[in-house]
Amino acid sequence: MAAVDALLLSMFFAALHKHSGILQLVIALVGVIANYVYFSKRTMPFKFLLPGLILLVLFVVIPVVYTVEMSFFNYQSGNIISKDGAITQLINDGLTPDAANTSYDMVLGSDNGKFTALLTNPVTHISYIANESSVTTLAPGEFTADSKGDAVGAPGFKAYTPDQEANLDAQITAAKFPLPNGGFIQPQDTSTAALLTQSVQYDKATGLLKNSATGKTYKDNGNGNFANVNNPKDVLYPGWKAFSKFQNYAHLLTDSNIRGPFIGVFIWTFVFASVTVILMFGFGLLLAIALEQDLRFKRFYRSIVILPYAIPSFMSILIWKGMFNTQFGAVNALFHSHIDFFDSPWLARGMVLIVNLWLGLPYFYLISTGALQAIPGDLEEAAEMDGATSTQILRRIKLPLLLQILAPLLISSFAFNFNNFNLIYLLTGGGPTDVLHGQTAGATDILITYTYKTAFNGANQNYGSASAISMLIFIIVASLSRIGHGELMTTQAVARRKHKISRGHLLSHAYIWVLIIFILFPIYVVIESSFNPTGVLTSGSFIPTQFSWANYHELFSDPHVPFTRWILNSIVLATANAVIAVFIGGASAFAFSRMKFRGRKIGLQALLLVQVFPSFLALAAIYVMMERVYTVFPAIGLGSLGGLLLIYLGGAMGVNIWLLRGYIDTIPMELDEAARIDGASTPQVYWLIFFPLAAPVLAVTALLAFIGTFNEFILASIFLTDVNRRTVAVGLNSFVGAQFGQNWGPFAAGSLIASIPLVILFLSLQRFIIGGLTQGATKG
Repeated sequence: MAAVDALLLSMFFAALHKHSGILQLVIALVGVIANYVYFSKRTMPFKFLLPGLILLVLFVVIPVVYTVEMSFFNYQSGNIISKDGAITQLINDGLTPDAANTSYDMVLGSDNGKFTALLTNPVTHISYIANESSVTTLAPGEFTADSKGDAVGAPGFKAYTPDQEANLDAQITAAKFPLPNGGFIQPQDTSTAALLTQSVQYDKATGLLKNSATGKTYKDNGNGNFANVNNPKDVLYPGWKAFSKFQNYAHLLTDSNIRGPFIGVFIWTFVFASVTVILMFGFGLLLAIALEQDLRFKRFYRSIVILPYAIPSFMSILIWKGMFNTQFGAVNALFHSHIDFFDSPWLARGMVLIVNLWLGLPYFYLISTGALQAIPGDLEEAAEMDGATSTQILRRIKLPLLLQILAPLLISSFAFNFNNFNLIYLLTGGGPTDVLHGQTAGATDILITYTYKTAFNGANQNYGSASAISMLIFIIVASLSRIGHGELMTTQAVARRKHKISRGHLLSHAYIWVLIIFILFPIYVVIESSFNPTGVLTSGSFIPTQFSWANYHELFSDPHVPFTRWILNSIVLATANAVIAVFIGGASAFAFSRMKFRGRKIGLQALLLVQVFPSFLALAAIYVMMERVYTVFPAIGLGSLGGLLLIYLGGAMGVNIWLLRGYIDTIPMELDEAARIDGASTPQVYWLIFFPLAAPVLAVTALLAFIGTFNEFILASIFLTDVNRRTVAVGLNSFVGAQFGQNWGPFAAGSLIASIPLVILFLSLQRFIIGGLTQGATKG
């Protein structure tokens, strides 16, 4: 605790030095709570819970609360700062040069500790001494002049050195020397100043802003702007962040510019998520049924069909994007066509569904396999004795039981695809969008991508409206997850059994090979393209005609492409997240499973709620928070790997605790009692008994955390702007983005290199993952 206290104390004084009151309060609270918990004998459960709770509160709860708050404010481009800041800026913008464009030669310095300037009018040769209280004319003999007659010295005046001027840049910029007639002399740089007149005046008593140059008067319109009293549509910018009640929510239905796109996006989001789940479940179930038979090459088939689950999803999506390219895409080359899939709304939607099927098929195959193995064999035997056919058994017995067992996972998958940002953003960007007719949402935009565009794209970044849409998404997803949780509570565990080998092996082989070709096609294309020096995903022939290591050489030799650094950043970030998530999540799960304390039941319900609020939904809030943290602690603020790690940890903490707790609940209580009889303390029980016994699920948690972090794209792309701090996902995307052009060769080579460790890890530990998914599908 001494090291923790020292760190918190140094952070507190750093925040104090930067005048950040909110950060000071947060650091002080964390320090006080941590010392009370770890030095008190009555807080044993919270010794295990506190690290996880701090991450949850700071990076999930607070962003959620901040998102809720922002949804009730007019908070957009032009309405970001405070009202006082807006008034100050409007007044400053009202400073205009006088009619003669009077300027002064200037020497800056100090006089009796005051910021002072010696000014000389080069036209009249009159000199002045000025500070922020007054401007006084200097008579001949009261100052020292240079060869041009400009004042350069005076009694008590000490001129600044160039180094001093460099350190006073902010003060020089903000300085104003007031004149008796209401004007100002304001420095323009370190050696010249200009005479400005103040055309904008603010009356605190009446709250009115008056422009003497135009004769207009403005008042607070109650929505974060000063508006012309005679023309309310004539508003001044900048405005300020202002409370707008339910206006952001009302605009979703009343503002035609928002309502039209929003309703269309809302409908497509439901259709996309529903059709996706139906397709994935159907194809995955048929694959599981086919591979349930006693087929030759079954192990080979299983290894192939789960490959999309092991390959980083961002790479797969971008590869598919290149394959659908009109001129050089593999799909058009295969069919000798020139179809523009990205320009037609329905073709783009079909493309999205096909790619998502490729990505999700392995998952649904795995959970369907686990569910099929959980159906009692005597049900099928009894049906066969009654003369039921295989089709009737599947339709009337297996399918109803499968839907009951898999209902929570189907609903969870629907909720996931409801927010499937990466797929839409990377594949189509939400397009096609008919910008010529004023459309703001594309044909494939779903609510989460529409939220992103509202908050971060375009000239008008509307954080308030984006937060309102985020809350609507959260309500929908939370309701669906609550339904899924209810189904999970009523689903009973059923015994495993062996299925009888069915006929129709030839048909099963044919179906499996169709899916294998579907799965391997993009993998073959990316392998072929990695050795193709032309930089496209296909050369028009699927039989390689050129072989070159140039793309691999470029990755490691181009000084503008720090590929090795990107890989290292991803590995360090993913490893740190996996290790910390296991230790903190395991300790918290142990407390929830084995200890009784006040608030335990409410805490579990809160975990269920926060785990359905993805960190991306609070992206606007997190961005603003981390931007403020950066001003005090750059190492964990916006643009840092440390800050991104904290966001990852907080966002996944609820899921990790819930998963680990479910496993720990299955460990017999007798082990606790025996250890305590032998004199073991609570920490010893955890470290010596539960930690080793929970090793399988801890390994699964660590592996999934590693893969999830390694794959993550959107948060990393927003938070990491420095090219040397990018992860491999963000870095490789630059090859097919604006920075490096559409250079698919190095992207393909980099994708293969980045996929190798993940594929090896996944294939080595797939039995743990399959076991975990099977257990999740069949146990309540």
